[in-house]
Amino acid sequence: AGYLVTKLHHTFVAIVPDDHRGAVLSSAILSAGADVFTISMEATSLVAARRLLALIRLLKQGKTLVMNPDGPDGPSHVPKEGVGYIARKSNSLLIPGAAFTTTCLHIPRWDRYVVPFPFSRITVVFGAPLDLTSEPDDDAARALLRDRLNEVELAAEKFHRQRT
Repeated sequence: AGYLVTKLHHTFVAIVPDDHRGAVLSSAILSAGADVFTISMEATSLVAARRLLALIRLLKQGKTLVMNPDGPDGPSHVPKEGVGYIARKSNSLLIPGAAFTTTCLHIPRWDRYVVPFPFSRITVVFGAPLDLTSEPDDDAARALLRDRLNEVELAAEKFHRQRT
């Protein structure tokens, strides 16, 4: 088991904003054994464009990106335009994932954020890999990703409720 943890350590990278939210997220991501990739949330920033290219290079080198496709500000269940762009430019597959639990604190936010209680049973479901490299239409790619994310979210809830 120790070898597996060592082997997986730092193969994952997670995007965080370069603001106060990113500072909080970074400590959790680093403690989970992943690398942090900060990026500017200013849409017109030249720094953001350079960071995006650096992220694509990392993915081409074999890193695995963990991201929230609807971004830090939402709206919920609407993937951002950059998700498909990153997947296509890095020749990467997208693997939709979702988690569900009934024993949690619901935070009244746009993303329906929940904080599981200690020792909660949590169901995590991953869908089939999604290849957007041949999808030239950004809107169609985003719609396909949105549909797949909704499917795995419903599957996680259904499976969780069947088990409990």
